Amino acid sequence: MKWFILYAALKFSWIPNGNYYHMTMEEGIENRQDYSITVEMEISFYKDMFFIGGNIFIPMYTNGGISFSPTSLGSLFYTGLRYKFIEIGYSHYCEHPISAWQSNYRLNYEFVYDEIYLKLSFQKEF
Repeated sequence: MKWFILYAALKFSWIPNGNYYHMTMEEGIENRQDYSITVEMEISFYKDMFFIGGNIFIPMYTNGGISFSPTSLGSLFYTGLRYKFIEIGYSHYCEHPISAWQSNYRLNYEFVYDEIYLKLSFQKEF
């Protein structure tokens, strides 16, 4: 019987391009992240050697109590090759502001980068 699995990884990355765009913050706005929602999906094929996947990340801030007031939308796309404990891949991440109808918060940045990586992983079952 397996009680738990220990997983560890070391990732080496090259980021050939990345941009962070920052605009002036409005006065009197508290910049604090309270919670988030992430939806992720991955498909692997050919004996789990090739994979493609992505996720959508939505950070949310309180607006005078608990409410769904998203301020930005982050997206991640990734693909690559896995063999035993080695993974070679490419990923693209971007985050863009969105306007929530209940929120007085204005997100004043955009973020994007591409990544080419090599990941070495270890897994032990107990």
